[in-house]
Amino acid sequence: LDKLEAGTVVLKLEAVPLQVIVSGAISATLAQREEKGIAISGRDHGLVVTCDAHYLTQVLTNLVANAIRYSPTGGAIAIEAEEHENYALISISDQGPGVPEAARAEIFERFKQTDAGRDQKSGFGLGLSICQSIITMHGGQIGVDAAPSGGARFWFKVG
Repeated sequence: LDKLEAGTVVLKLEAVPLQVIVSGAISATLAQREEKGIAISGRDHGLVVTCDAHYLTQVLTNLVANAIRYSPTGGAIAIEAEEHENYALISISDQGPGVPEAARAEIFERFKQTDAGRDQKSGFGLGLSICQSIITMHGGQIGVDAAPSGGARFWFKVG
C-alpha cells in the first residue's frame, strides 16, 4: 500500500480481455468458494479493458474474496460487466449483510472496517484501501452500494 500511495509502482498497461481478469479471480478464490458452497455467475460481454492485468486481477480477487467472506453458506455472487463510452463498469454483488450507507465512504480508508456486527472475521482493513489505490492509478473509480439481492455491490470503473 505504501508503494502504491507513494507512486513507486509502475503499471504495465495493455489491452486485456476482461475474461482473463475474471478467470484469475475465480481461480484464486476456488478453495474459499468450495468451503462455503458459494456459486459465482457472471457476464463479461467479451469486454477488453486497458489495464495492468496483475493489479486488476488483485483488485477483483480481493472483492470476490470479501464477497465470499460475507456471503451465507450456499449463497451466490454475481460478477457483471458493462461497457460504457469511455470505461468498463465491473461489479461484484453478494447476498451478505451489505454495507451500511454511513460506512460506505470510510471503508476504503486504511484500517477501516464497517462495524463489529459485519466484521467478526479477521482482517486489518487494508484490502479495500489497496483496491482503491490500484483503481485510482488506473484513472478509475471504486465504490459500494446495495446489491439487488440485499447484500453489497462493490463496483469499479476502468478504461
